[in-house]
Amino acid sequence: KQEKYDLALNKYFKALEVSQKIGNRDYQIAILNNIANIYGKTEKSDTALIYYQKAKKITIETGDKYRLAQVNYNISHTYFDHGNYSTALDYAMSSLEAARQTKSQKIIFDNYELLSMIYEKLGRNKQSLKYHKRFAKLKDSVIGLETREKIAEIQVKYETEKKEKENTFLHHEVQIIEMDIKNKNFLLTIYHIVISIVIVFSLIIFFLLRQKSKAYDALVRQNLKSLKIEKKLEKSILEQS
Repeated sequence: KQEKYDLALNKYFKALEVSQKIGNRDYQIAILNNIANIYGKTEKSDTALIYYQKAKKITIETGDKYRLAQVNYNISHTYFDHGNYSTALDYAMSSLEAARQTKSQKIIFDNYELLSMIYEKLGRNKQSLKYHKRFAKLKDSVIGLETREKIAEIQVKYETEKKEKENTFLHHEVQIIEMDIKNKNFLLTIYHIVISIVIVFSLIIFFLLRQKSKAYDALVRQNLKSLKIEKKLEKSILEQS
């Protein structure tokens, strides 16, 4: 959709490789169709036809009439764009037949329009008018269906975007809560560290004060002992005197 065709082709070929490995033929048909569409948009119609034919081969093998109708329509349109109206007519008729078998109104509608243009180019105006009338008759119902599908698609897109915005908002809220928790945990950690340091310093101070108290008691006892000795000496001297 962004017209980055080289990048799109690269991804489609990777997808094709995966679908072949897992054996999903429905995906293979869809991917081959998309690859062919891109080559058609880049004016490589011969390459586009190769991939359309590959997709057609798988649709025939699987018996998928709906996808066969789609592929034949795409092939027809490719031949029409390059002026090969007879071949385009054959593929459009084949597409219309498969679409009728599967009651695919949209593909029937597209084929009516394409057949009208092909017959006009071939100069068969009666046939051109016939299919144009059929195209016009289906137009309202098919366009109404397309409109409803488009509305549904827009609704899904809106709901998806709304949900994504809600998720983004919730994500931001969670981030804020996580940040708040981290800040609180950080403050608690700092608090525990400070308390631990205070306790350690208190223990050290208590230990030092206790040691000082013991030293002071020892010094007092030593002084008392010295005082007693002095008194004894004094008494002895007086007695001798």
